[in-house]
Amino acid sequence: MKKIKSLVSILLAVFVVFASCVTANAASASISAYASKVNVTSGDTITVTVSLNSCSGISGINFTLTYNSSHLQYVSSSIGGAGDVFSLKNANQSGSSIKGAFMNVDGSTSSSTGTLATVTFKVISSASAKSPLSLSASATDSAANTVSVTATGTTLTLGTTTAKPSTTKPTTTKPTTTKPTTTKPTTTKPTTTEPTTEGESTTKVIATETIAVTVGNSYQLAKPSSMSGKVTYSSSKTSVASVTDAGVISTIAKGMTTITAVSENGVTKTWLLIVGDGSTVEKEDESTTLTDEETTTELQMIGSVTEENTTEEETTADTKDSLKKDKGDETFRLIFGTGAVVAVLIIIIIIVSMIRKRRSFVG
Repeated sequence: MKKIKSLVSILLAVFVVFASCVTANAASASISAYASKVNVTSGDTITVTVSLNSCSGISGINFTLTYNSSHLQYVSSSIGGAGDVFSLKNANQSGSSIKGAFMNVDGSTSSSTGTLATVTFKVISSASAKSPLSLSASATDSAANTVSVTATGTTLTLGTTTAKPSTTKPTTTKPTTTKPTTTKPTTTKPTTTEPTTEGESTTKVIATETIAVTVGNSYQLAKPSSMSGKVTYSSSKTSVASVTDAGVISTIAKGMTTITAVSENGVTKTWLLIVGDGSTVEKEDESTTLTDEETTTELQMIGSVTEENTTEEETTADTKDSLKKDKGDETFRLIFGTGAVVAVLIIIIIIVSMIRKRRSFVG
């Protein structure tokens, strides 16, 4: 009897251990983030994939991907194949992190693995630094119990990718081939005299915000030190002046135009160009540069003169109309007055003739 009880106790203990193991292993998940490339530089675009590596018996999972917003700029995000199996799925930016939420409303579980979401970033920093992408996650089972999730992030290395050419340079160290090429001074001397003609149209550098220039010349915009990365230039009136991607302005016709420059790090700079026909002699950049107040005053003066001319034209038109009206009224009054006098005279003559006839009849 004692042996039977002992056997039953052992079986119960084994069942409890087995049940606890089954319960503990009923739901588990492993999630990780990896980038399309880890060695990046300013201007690069990378894709970070949040992948569900293992999954058994979960009805919902959330993740948070945190990044350095001074190194990376969020571009877009999309749901992957493993995320599509959930009835509710979402992945959006929230501050300096990407929040992902996936859940089955009916409490059903999923065991699909693969890509939950992909996030696209643009590198906006030119500094050499480490930029971690940390990942945290949580999950629930069909009974809304918390499931332990293993989350693994990744780290980007920012800076110029000069490591690759440095490894190839030693393999191409052939000084014997480069020395004969440099022993040709006759071919290099005439080429040094040519740049003097090319630099004549772009020797003037525009550093101030407002400047008067002449038609038919080229000018180089001075890039502010606060701008970094690629700079995009545009002209508000291309018929007056055009600008290239390198910041070189070509004046085309008389007028005014605004040149705008926008850098990748979000800095904006504008220049006001007043293009003349060259009737006045162009002085040095410091003497021909107009201040913002002088330009504003000039524009106000132009506006006031235009308004005065318009007022004078309107006044002249009104005066002509009033003169025509007065002349017409004067003519009407003259005709009416003359007719009235003639009528009075006729009446007086009739009365006098009647009195004379009456007297002659009485006499």
